[in-house]
Amino acid sequence: MGCTCADVARLCRTSVDAVYRYVRKNHLRAHINAAQRRRLTAEARTVWLRLLRRFPKASANRLERIEPRAFRWLYRNDIVWLREHWPDLPVRRQSKRADATAPHGQDAAMCARIRMARKALKADSSNRRPSLAALCRQLGVTEYGLQRARRWRRVEKAVRDYLGSTNE
Repeated sequence: MGCTCADVARLCRTSVDAVYRYVRKNHLRAHINAAQRRRLTAEARTVWLRLLRRFPKASANRLERIEPRAFRWLYRNDIVWLREHWPDLPVRRQSKRADATAPHGQDAAMCARIRMARKALKADSSNRRPSLAALCRQLGVTEYGLQRARRWRRVEKAVRDYLGSTNE
């Protein structure tokens, strides 16, 4: 069980062609393919379990980078077993993933850009009311990008100052 046609030919001291003829004549190709799949699956499972023992705190991505062939085989052919033997997820130390403050200096840079855009828009059109769309166009960001930046207090204040400003 689990032998290849070449192994059978070597054990029986016959040619590989004779073994293939016997397989074709007796319609055994499906059995050989199933046995080969079982053998490859068993090999991939042992490799995966060895990786889990060797790197107990590693993530699935790291284990995949270490042994990509075993991971791909199991992912394509034995996903249920792979999910049962998935590495434990690390426990999060913080409840929030991101801080409410901007990375160092990013909010100040955005405020400076908003002030420059405000001056350029004032110089361009003295009659129009300030709008978020005009500010986004002047900054070269999408409305979603500006909305994300407005989570930072300094940027929110700069945008409110721009929207509340009257064109003089």
